[in-house]
Parts: sequence; structure tokens; C-alpha cells
Amino acid sequence: MIRHVMGHDLVADTLGGVLDWAVAEHPDSVFALFDDEQYTLGQLDDMARRIGAALLKSGVKSGDRLAALMYPSPWHLALAFACARHGVVWCPLNVALGIDDLAYTLNDLQPALVLLDDDLQTVLNEVRSGDARMAALPLVICTPTARGDAPAFSDGWVGAERAEGKCEAAASDSLAIIYSGGTSGRPKGIEVSQFYAVSSGLRLNELARFGKRETFFTVMQFSHAWTPLTILPWCLLYDHVFAFWRWWSASRFVDAAIRYNASITDVYAGMAATLFLGDAAKDTRSIPATRSIAGWGGDEEISKRIRRQFQERFGVTTLQMYSLTEVGPLSCVEWEGEPQKFGSSGKPRGWYDVIVADNEGMPLPVGEVGEILVRPNFPNILAKGYVNRAPHTLHTWRDLWVHTGDLGRYDEDGYLWFVGRQGHFIKRRGELVSVSEVESILLGIPGIDEVAVYGVPSEMSEEEIKAVIVLKAGAQLTGQAVVDHCAGRLAYFKVPTYVQFVAEMPRSATKQEIERFKLKALPLGEPLRPSGGRRPLGYSK
Repeated sequence: MIRHVMGHDLVADTLGGVLDWAVAEHPDSVFALFDDEQYTLGQLDDMARRIGAALLKSGVKSGDRLAALMYPSPWHLALAFACARHGVVWCPLNVALGIDDLAYTLNDLQPALVLLDDDLQTVLNEVRSGDARMAALPLVICTPTARGDAPAFSDGWVGAERAEGKCEAAASDSLAIIYSGGTSGRPKGIEVSQFYAVSSGLRLNELARFGKRETFFTVMQFSHAWTPLTILPWCLLYDHVFAFWRWWSASRFVDAAIRYNASITDVYAGMAATLFLGDAAKDTRSIPATRSIAGWGGDEEISKRIRRQFQERFGVTTLQMYSLTEVGPLSCVEWEGEPQKFGSSGKPRGWYDVIVADNEGMPLPVGEVGEILVRPNFPNILAKGYVNRAPHTLHTWRDLWVHTGDLGRYDEDGYLWFVGRQGHFIKRRGELVSVSEVESILLGIPGIDEVAVYGVPSEMSEEEIKAVIVLKAGAQLTGQAVVDHCAGRLAYFKVPTYVQFVAEMPRSATKQEIERFKLKALPLGEPLRPSGGRRPLGYSK
């Protein structure tokens, strides 16, 4: 076992091992808060061991992949614990996935078992009805309203039997696969190790003077690496409280933060903007939280405006970080107590080398913009690579550096400033959206000849999606029909807000490539919303 790293003495070098240690140390401590429920470590451990027995009985073994199409819940948390302890690779999927992107993800993942919440069966049934391989996948249904003291799974899958014993995984063993937006092509599964999570919890503890028994109220889904692979191990390692809910709601945020007595949260810029709209803006109550650790959008003026507004409204100190799943969180981060340069992402902290480089990978002078490259100073703190994409993994991890595809610059004091994204994707609603994925869905609509998708400014920070379309001769189509088609096949955050039809695309004289900068000069047009299908849950009121 790894004993020491970056000045830290370790209780374990695997997430499963940290869980074993925490349960032994604090079995009766309240560890998790969910809505009006609270769970001790001992209760969650019992749930996890019962799930572990069910996994073993189902034939799921160490190294197998388990897909979880589930909202955050105590049972989903216990499932993550069980997978970590038994070496099963936990794959939390975004619950907003539409038919096409769920079918793609499951085919790419090829899990040994799928667990899903009962109200998400409709979209999965659509996938299974059109794909024989998917129809053969073993399923277990979870009832998300069930409490920890009652079986929550279909067909008595979880019973009273418990799987005893401690975690036998190694630090380098795979812990989870997180699907992220692709810089090109479809989203990629990013495989991370057990120590990836442990080291993330250690890094989080370095950035502020945390007190005893802090409560971190995370507003993110489990399909984002940040919540289960950073906040969760931090709470286990340092005896803090993990507070979470089913889904973001601007109108319920203040109430939830007060109920949890949250001292920390991770509201990011796009979510913060919704707190100043509609009914949510009428709530003038304060919240107990003193810090928000999140991605605040960098040096963009709209992001800084929302960040200041959030700080002034709630009296919360915001700490900006630079991270991506491939390199782990907090590769650069603001530290509490250091001079803050508003809009920067702070400094590297010794776990990683972080440089800004030119097209040849050579470091650039202070002030010059280039690609952000990252490499670790300790093993197993980077992702292991992309699932089923060895060439892409080798390309991204080339020259012993992870080439992030992000643009940034350093200032004279060593602060990193995130400038933008080099890759071909859009940041919307806290999610990365692959341009080519949306374009491929649009090209499946009869009558469309060409399409170009790109990001446009949004009042909510980040971006909205616009599609510019050339129709085939004689074809007729409305923007609303385009949006409705996408809404039935893609996650809500991938559906275009703006649609414009043009006679032809502007192209370069030499390579005849679409000149997207000219498209971005077009008038924005009127925003469109899906007229049917699933409600976009991410921004409920």
C-alpha cells in the first residue's frame, strides 16, 4: 500500500480501503444528508454490503462494468461504495441522456449489468427495443423513494444477506468510468483509478482552512467526476458530511442549504445565474455556506458578473478551479488566504506540472496564450485513458503530457488564466456538448443537406447552441421541427436553442471549409424550446 504522498500520511490508497477505514473509525457518525433523511456510515455500509452480496450472486465480478442510470440517492451512494469495495467498475450515466446518446453510450460501454431508477425505464426501453444486444443486458430497477431500511430494488435483488470482508483492490485498479463531452466525435468514457479518487480528496483538503464536521452540499449529479470522486473521498477521509439531492432546483436551493446547514457548496456560474431569475430571485434568505468551490467560467465578463452577484447575495467566498476529468480536479486552484485574482484559476500546487505551450508543445512566455498541458508528479492521479479508444488516448497523453485542448496563459505571479477551448465542443448547462454529435443527429433529419453547430453567448453564462442549416432542393422544414426532433433523441442540454436556415454555407477559398466565424456574425434569431417530450429537468423552478 502507498503510505505517504505529497506530505500526507495515508489511511488507504483505494476508495474502498478509505471506506473500510472510515466505517471502522466512525460507524455512528451521520455521514450523508439527502432531502429530509440522514444516514450514518454504519447504515450506508450495511446497504453497500447488501448490494455487494447481490452483485456476487448476480455473477458480477471485479473488473466488470456496471452502468448506473440513476439519480443521486442513498441507494446509488451505497452502490458506488459496493463497487469500490469489490473492484466493480462503476459507470454513472447522465440521467438526461436521450435515446440516441444512451444507445451509443451503452454500446460503447458494454456493461455486465445495468441499474436504473424506475422513472427512467421509458428511454431505456426505447433503446432496448431497437437493439438486440441491448435487449439482452441484465437489468435491475431501483425505486428512488425507498429508504435505507427497506429493499429498494426489483425482484428482491437486494436482501438481508451481506458481503463481508475488506476491499482488496489496488491503487491502480479501475474504479469508475465517467463519460465526458468529446472534443470531436461522440462522448468518450474516461477510466479512472482507485487512487485517482483518494488523491482528489487529499487535494481538496489543502485549499482552505476547513473546520471539524463541515457539510459539503453538492448540487451536481453523480455522472460528474467532481462529486463522487473528489467530495465523497474528502468527506470519508476527514469525517465531514456529504449532503446531496436528486436534481438542481433554483427555487429550492436556499431551503436545502439551510436544511442541511451546509458550510460549503459547489454552485457553478450557470446554476448561480438561475438563482437571480423568476421566483428564485424573490427568496431573500441567507444561507449558512461560507465557500463555493466550483468552475466559475474563468475571465469572461458575464461569468465574473454572476460570480460577484452570487458572492454579494449570499456572502460566500468563491474559489475557482481548473480541472478536467482526464487530469483530475484541482490541477490549478485558488487557495483560501492567498491574494485572489478574480477570474484566474489560481496556481498549480505541486501535484502536477502545468504549462502553457505552443503547437509544438514548447512552453510559452508569461502572458502568451497557448494550450494547457498537464503531467502528474505522482502515479495514478491521472485518468487511465479513454475506453475503446487507444489511438485517441495515445494522442491526448503524448510526449508525457496530457494535451487538454484548453487555452490559457500565465501571468507574472504564476496564476493560470483560462481563456477558452481549443476543441470542437460547447460548454452548456455545466456540460460539454460535442458539436459533431449534435450535427450527426441533425443530418439524420430528412431534407437537411448541410449543418453547422456552434456556441453563442448566453445570459446564463457559458453558451447556448445554434444550428445553421442548408436544406435540400424542395425540402421544407421549420426550426421548431428541428428542435423537437433533437429533443426526442438527445439530452436536453444538447438541444439547439437557435435554428437558422441559409441558402449556402460560407466557405474558405483554399480548403472549402465552413467559415464558422462568419456564421457567428449572423443575427441570433428567436430562441426555441421543445414543444413536447421530456421536460428539461436541469433547471426546474
